[in-house]
Amino acid sequence: MHHMTSMTNQSFGQSIIALRKKQKLTQENLAKRIGVHRSFISGIEKGERNITLATIVKLAKAFEVEPVELFTSSMIELSTQVAETVVPQPVTFLKIGGTWDMIATPQGFKGSGKLDDTAVEELEKSVDHNEFELMKILEKKWSEVQPIQEGLGAHLFWAKGIQKIISGPFFPLFSGDSSHLRAAYMAPLLAYILKTFQDAPTRPIIAGFGTDTTDIFLGLLDPLLFGSGYAPFLLTGANRSYREAHSDAPQNFSDAAQAARMHLPAGAYYIFNNFIYRGSDMVKIDPHEDPQSLEGMVTFFSPHRTQKNLKNDTLKSMAKAQIESSSWSASQINTALQQIVTLDLGHANPIELEVKKLEDPSFKAVIIAAHALGNASLPIRRAVLKAVRENKLVMVVSRCLIGETSDRYSASLTSVNTRELVDEKVLLINGKKLGVFAARGILLRALLEEKNQAQTQEFVDKYSVALGFT
Repeated sequence: MHHMTSMTNQSFGQSIIALRKKQKLTQENLAKRIGVHRSFISGIEKGERNITLATIVKLAKAFEVEPVELFTSSMIELSTQVAETVVPQPVTFLKIGGTWDMIATPQGFKGSGKLDDTAVEELEKSVDHNEFELMKILEKKWSEVQPIQEGLGAHLFWAKGIQKIISGPFFPLFSGDSSHLRAAYMAPLLAYILKTFQDAPTRPIIAGFGTDTTDIFLGLLDPLLFGSGYAPFLLTGANRSYREAHSDAPQNFSDAAQAARMHLPAGAYYIFNNFIYRGSDMVKIDPHEDPQSLEGMVTFFSPHRTQKNLKNDTLKSMAKAQIESSSWSASQINTALQQIVTLDLGHANPIELEVKKLEDPSFKAVIIAAHALGNASLPIRRAVLKAVRENKLVMVVSRCLIGETSDRYSASLTSVNTRELVDEKVLLINGKKLGVFAARGILLRALLEEKNQAQTQEFVDKYSVALGFT
């Protein structure tokens, strides 16, 4: 077993001190994490102990970092030696379209593969644009997809060092633009992901996706995975194809591979530009592909600031919660998606049309993207009361970027729970600080699990606390 020299021991000790203080740990805390006496940690930090590779791995696990992150820049030779002893994390990789793997054509950037933009057009024509038939074909196609024989390293060769971090199969599910992914695509895709987790609950899934619809997709998936006990689902993409100069794909995909080694609660996460976002707290802020930022975040923004910097932060604040979870078929998911409708009061549509949506019996769940604090006009309020009394799942959220509902104002929809509905056994669901996409994911799960209004509100409360929306 290799060990360090005295001078290297001292440098290593200083590195451990800095990392321990950064994570606000005492020597005793750290000692308990790796099962040793406090004096052992003290000896390491003073440079008085020779450190074996086994101890390095234990310390890295205690700090929830990669072993190489325990070393200073003056210890490159040894850190490389240690890195080579780390076994790559087994993952499943799914290709689900997006710019990161597109090629330049005379018509613009397009996907290339068995189910790319051209194939999608032909497929939709073949079923005469029938959405249900399209869903069934996609479900069958994806169930038959075989991984590429060379493994993920052969396809992600452009992401430097990724083969040393992760290993496993690469499934080329979809190669088109992610904007195709409506309910007929989303339903079989969500069912595929849940089935994959059922088959291998502790194996992380990494997926390459398009940036334009990431917030929609993850808003649906994160509530479905919440509390399941599965490994994390990690999504990433890029503003530039890996084939382009100065592409951001290599860094983003390497970061996603690193995130697969972290101890994350079950859920859907997005990795982009050194940040990791929880699926229900991220929106796209830059419609272009030029570097722009909001509060230091490029392209994507976390409304409730729950994002973490992969280089500087720990991820312990993403608390775990254990709630029973199930798996559903594409048909079940598709049916539930068709039963959810969103009313965005900021669109100022004719009020009669919005009321009709609330009254439509085919919609069993309704999201009201209300004004700043959950406020709404009287026609909407009357229609909401009627729908709630008919036991529809009606959830109110704010349409603002950083939203929050309130019962402070008489016009707030959430105030009906303390006024008009106070003595009735029905409930308007308060979305609290959830955005529209997260609300849709929660209502999807509520319909699949046949939750009533009170049970759905209980789920919203647990979900909001776990994500830090307090």
